[in-house]
Amino acid sequence: MNATFDLAQTSEQVTKVLRRHFGDNAAILTAEGWHGRVHVKIVSDAFNGLGEDEKQEMIWHALREDLGEDAQAVSLVLAYGLDEI
Repeated sequence: MNATFDLAQTSEQVTKVLRRHFGDNAAILTAEGWHGRVHVKIVSDAFNGLGEDEKQEMIWHALREDLGEDAQAVSLVLAYGLDEI
């Protein structure tokens, strides 16, 4: 059985976590995924010069650290450094 998540609540939690870890200057956009899961796009200078694996590891570590099992409410993360824009 697939869990269903509250998109508004989950988006708010995820945005707070990412701002705490990557700063208020990070550009964060959330969108609805399957069953209320959250898709995230984030642009931060913290990702400058990093490969995709490194960026994903940083983000998922932050989400799991702060949200625990609730991190499963995120189903997609796209991360960009300012140097990629």
